[in-house]
Amino acid sequence: MMKNDMEKLSLTIRYRQSGFGLIEVLVSLLILAIGLLGLGSLQTTGLTMTSEARNRSQAIFLAEDLFERARANRQNLSAYDTDAADDLECQTDFAISNGGVATDDIAEWHNALACLLPNGNGSVEVSGNSVTVDVTWDANSGNNDDGSLTMTAEI
Repeated sequence: MMKNDMEKLSLTIRYRQSGFGLIEVLVSLLILAIGLLGLGSLQTTGLTMTSEARNRSQAIFLAEDLFERARANRQNLSAYDTDAADDLECQTDFAISNGGVATDDIAEWHNALACLLPNGNGSVEVSGNSVTVDVTWDANSGNNDDGSLTMTAEI
């Protein structure tokens, strides 16, 4: 081959490869964008699960609080038997009514449920020395399941 033919062949190859670097950059940007979207989704899921774990821990603490209140007032244990309240709202200026220890304990407990859990509510069932506490709240998990907890203790 002659020198002129070699130069033409070299120019032809260069023209065919022009823009190849741009395609590599676009593909790598696409892969990076998909990775960042996955990372954002992972972060959102992590925050949701952390919120649910906090709500469940708070529900456990509130159920244990009621058990301790009932244990301290064993002589009036049957007075703690109550259904879930309708439309609980958090009252920041909550004051007890002095209607009896058990009545005040339940009122304070319902207020704590409303203040500390999203749409929190609860009921107590007393059967002999056995106390069962049901706590419910709105879950943030994205599905229709609400959070719930049932605990039973012998007092």
